[in-house]
This record gives sequence, structure tokens and C-alpha cells, in this order.
Amino acid sequence: MSTVLYNVENNISTIVLNRPEKLNAINRDLLTELKATLSKADEDPGSKVIVLKGAGKAFSAGFDISTPGALDADTEFFRDRTEREVGLCRLVLGLKKPTICGVHGYALGMGFGLMSACDIAIATDDAKIGTPEVRYGFTSTEWVLPATLGRNRAMEFFLTGDIVSGKEAAELGIVNRSVLSERFDKELSKLARKLSLVPRIALRMNKVAVNEFYRLNDVKHYFDYLLDNCAVIFASEDFKKQDEMRRRLPLKEYLEKMNQPFKDLEK
Repeated sequence: MSTVLYNVENNISTIVLNRPEKLNAINRDLLTELKATLSKADEDPGSKVIVLKGAGKAFSAGFDISTPGALDADTEFFRDRTEREVGLCRLVLGLKKPTICGVHGYALGMGFGLMSACDIAIATDDAKIGTPEVRYGFTSTEWVLPATLGRNRAMEFFLTGDIVSGKEAAELGIVNRSVLSERFDKELSKLARKLSLVPRIALRMNKVAVNEFYRLNDVKHYFDYLLDNCAVIFASEDFKKQDEMRRRLPLKEYLEKMNQPFKDLEK
């Protein structure tokens, strides 16, 4: 079964993450296929807009942490692995066509990063959006969050691993707007249709104009720093100890154990 579905209709390319049994958690197969499909959509003469969605109950629960990692890998190994993941966000940011992300269920970790790299995002009011991976010793993958939220708000997400609702995410400016679940598909289609009515050259050049602002603020340097940052974290003794626990325990038990102290704090 394909991990990514692709369809073009009415000048709109729709890309669907298709691992619903895993809440569209991103593994190597999905990552590879998604990159290829995004590039295909960007060159497809039959479309002007790209919509990114998730099948089943979620957009994406993030990187598939049930996938075994490498034992005793060095910093360079993790830098190369992270570069493949960062490459997805770089690819999305560099697409010529405007991208709209539709978020329902979960957009966590790498799923949050993928959403943030899109040009526009719509979420359901009850969606769960956040960075829980930092609580498990991972680095955060919300590559453009500081530019979206500003230093202090972004810092809180990167350091706490908090999760917010789609409605709260809209109020913070993380997504463009949130809608009731029953209106989600209609609103997402309406926005995509609106963009598809704009002349192709205007869509492309206006997107370039906005992205140029961030390029001039040295986003490339920021991405390069993130690669080194991720590599240092994943090769650290702290991460290896936590990763040993992840390998030893069933995934559900591991997540419950890592989250329990934070739940206790809320009592």
C-alpha cells in the first residue's frame, strides 16, 4: 500500500499521508515517497495549488519513534539522518506553488514541523498541535516556529513540549485559522479553490516575495545550525539512556512513563 496518495482536480493537487493505522507517523518510506510526490505536484502542469492532508484520524503524529534507531551511532550519523528530515521542510519551503496544510487529530513533532513549513494551515478546533518529542530527549522539529511566534513563545514550545488545541494554535498564530470539525473539509476546499482562481504567476511571485524576507534573515544559516544541534543531542549520553528505555519497553508503556511527571505537575 502506498504511504502517500496523490490526486489532481480543478487545478488543485491533493497529497494525503496514508499510514492511518500509525496516525500517519513518518517513517523512511513515507518520507521518501512524500518528497517525491511534493516534487511531482510542484511540476504538475495541471495544478496551481498543493493541499497536504492526513488519512484517518490525524494529520501526523510525528516521526515514527517505534522504528528502531542505530545503537552507538556517532554525531555524523545523526547529522546525516536529520538532514534527510530537515530536507523535507526545506523542500516544502522551496516549492514554487503555494501549499495549504489541513490539520485534524494530531500534528505533533515532525508533523508539526511539516505543517509549519506549509504556506497556510487550517486546523480543526480540537486538533492537538505541539512538540512532545522534547520530553523524550529529542530535538524539536518546528523549524520555522521562531519566525512564526517570536522568541519567547517559540522558546516555551521548544523547552516544555506543550501541546495546544487547534483553536489555541489559531489564537497564537501557529495556524491561520481553526474551524469546527464538521466544516473542516469544506473550509479547506474553499480556501484551495480561492487560491486556484488567482493567476499562476501572481501566486508564484507573491510567494517568492514573502519567502525572500526570511531568506534575507539568514534562514539557511538557521537550518545548518539545527542540523548540528540535532546531531549533538542524538549522540549524547542523555539521549542514549532514554533511547535504551524506548527499546526495552513497549511503546505505549514508554510514552506513559515519559509523560507521567508532566501529568503529575498539572494536578
